[in-house]
Amino acid sequence: MNRLRQRKSKPWASCVVLPASLALIISSGCNSGVHTSRADRRTLLGMAVLPMGNPKRQTLDDVENALEQTFKLSVIELKGVDMLKSAYYSPRSRYRAEKIMVSAPKVGLSKVIVVTDKDISTPAHGHEDYGIMGLGQLGGANCVVSSFRARRQIGKTAVHEIGHTLGLPHCPDAKCIMVDGKGKGLMPDSSSKFCAKCTGKIRQWLN
Repeated sequence: MNRLRQRKSKPWASCVVLPASLALIISSGCNSGVHTSRADRRTLLGMAVLPMGNPKRQTLDDVENALEQTFKLSVIELKGVDMLKSAYYSPRSRYRAEKIMVSAPKVGLSKVIVVTDKDISTPAHGHEDYGIMGLGQLGGANCVVSSFRARRQIGKTAVHEIGHTLGLPHCPDAKCIMVDGKGKGLMPDSSSKFCAKCTGKIRQWLN
């Protein structure tokens, strides 16, 4: 897949993993067999944004800026793609997030986050089709976020979802960005950064 642009000229490259368990409101992968030291792996880490369905430039900028500011890693923007037709849920005119998530490409050691302005949903909270801001798989490679519900919190939502792909579950700390939105559609304004406990678990991605 061709890149539209590279926001920073930092090195990044190859692998992927595929654990389990879906997490709402804010992810999948494979094993490349590449063996690196922690220092080498830190150099190769990166994040890629995949625009889907022609999202607004502001949506993409908000996501990319939030990821760069939080993780201090290179963020590249891949060539945009059309909405995944097989993910369309006609009864509610939405797109199923779990199908979008698993359809995203694998980009080496990088995390790939699909970004859209379309309404997305997934089975949750006892509903067959529950509208969400984003979806991530714990320890996975990919995730998806939508500005349709996240709106001004799309950047925060992206960081939250990436946190799930890094293995972080929802956090009980109300000031942690990994706090559970509990289906309310928005995260508390107080939750803007990773708490000390969550930071300790993903320190290699933050330093």
